Amino acid sequence: MAGETLTSNEQVAVFFACESCRGLQPVASVRVRSGPFQDRPQASTMGRALRQSQSTVSHGWNATQVSVGKGPEGFDVSPDGKEVWAANSHDGTISIIDFSKKAVVQTLNVGTRMANQLKFTPDGKFVFISDLGGHELVVVDIIARKELKRLELGGGAAGILMQPDGLRAYVAVGSQNGVTIIDLKTMEAAGHIETGPGPDGLACAIKD
Repeated sequence: MAGETLTSNEQVAVFFACESCRGLQPVASVRVRSGPFQDRPQASTMGRALRQSQSTVSHGWNATQVSVGKGPEGFDVSPDGKEVWAANSHDGTISIIDFSKKAVVQTLNVGTRMANQLKFTPDGKFVFISDLGGHELVVVDIIARKELKRLELGGGAAGILMQPDGLRAYVAVGSQNGVTIIDLKTMEAAGHIETGPGPDGLACAIKD
C-alpha cells in the first residue's frame, strides 16, 4: 500500500493504492479520500476507514474506491491537481484517474513487467515509471498520452526522485548498487552515484 497527499488551503485529499485477491484474480483500486485539512484523521483511523465498504467514513471524510488495473503500485498526482496516474505492476498498464470525476478516464499500455514507482516531472509534461522486472526507465508524454522513450538503466529500478527545480531526476537502480541521474532537459542519463547494495526509496533535503 502506498500513499500520496494533495493539499490546498481548506481541503486535503489522500490517495491509497490497495490490492487484494479474489480467487486468483488480483482486484486493485485507488481510494480517494477528501475532507477538511484541519480535521484529517490519524493514521489508525485512516486504516480502519480503508477497510470500510461505505462511501462515507468518520471525521467528515468521504472515501471513493476507483477500480484500476491489476496490482497498482506507484502513483502520483499531476502538478495541476487534476489527475492521478497509477502504475499497475501486474498488467503493464497505467490508469489515469480524473480527480473531479473520481473515475478512470484512460488506460495506457506501457508494457512494464513489474512497475514500481511513477512520478510526474515538475513541469507536468512527462511521467517516469520505474520497472523492477526490466532494465529501462519508461518516459511517457502527458499531452500525447503515449510513450516518449525508454532509458537504459542496466537493471531493475525502484525509487524515483524529481529535483524541485526541474533540472534532474534520480532513479534508484538496485541491481547496479547506485542511483542514475537523469537530465530533465535532454531526457538522457547524465551520471551515476554509487550507493552500496540495493538502493530503493529516495528523498531530498533543501540546504539553506
